[in-house]
Amino acid sequence: MNATQQLDLIDQTLAGPYGALPLTDYLRRNGSRWVGSALPPSLMKGPQKQCFRNAWQLSLSHGFPYCEGYGWDVELGALPFLHAWNLCPTSGRVIDATWDIGNRAIYLGIELSPKQLMRIIDLTERFGVLQNGREEDLELVEHVLASQTMPAE
Repeated sequence: MNATQQLDLIDQTLAGPYGALPLTDYLRRNGSRWVGSALPPSLMKGPQKQCFRNAWQLSLSHGFPYCEGYGWDVELGALPFLHAWNLCPTSGRVIDATWDIGNRAIYLGIELSPKQLMRIIDLTERFGVLQNGREEDLELVEHVLASQTMPAE
């Protein structure tokens, strides 16, 4: 399966029941798509089932952009998982310290700088940025991405 066929899986998923969710609609309008790649040998894999924390740590320790949204293992088909990963700032390639599936993974999500990520974590006090998919979460991300002044909590 080539990259175009893999990314078509995202459209198949969005056409199904997931397409009606507020988070999915937000990502359809504002998200980017990526195909996975192997974890660089210089980086260590993090614990399974801790993708938000793993991506957060790499963002802060290496300055990598943080991404959050849905991830798919193309071998499982149109089954999205809420997921977090990073990007290499020079190549734009995916750095996923949680999943060890390389180019079998595809992603739909938003990208945050380490500074934007920390602003959201300071306000929400949790690792995941979009994981609840609530309107308030999406509005908060919109404000931070637009670099607008955040309302006081």
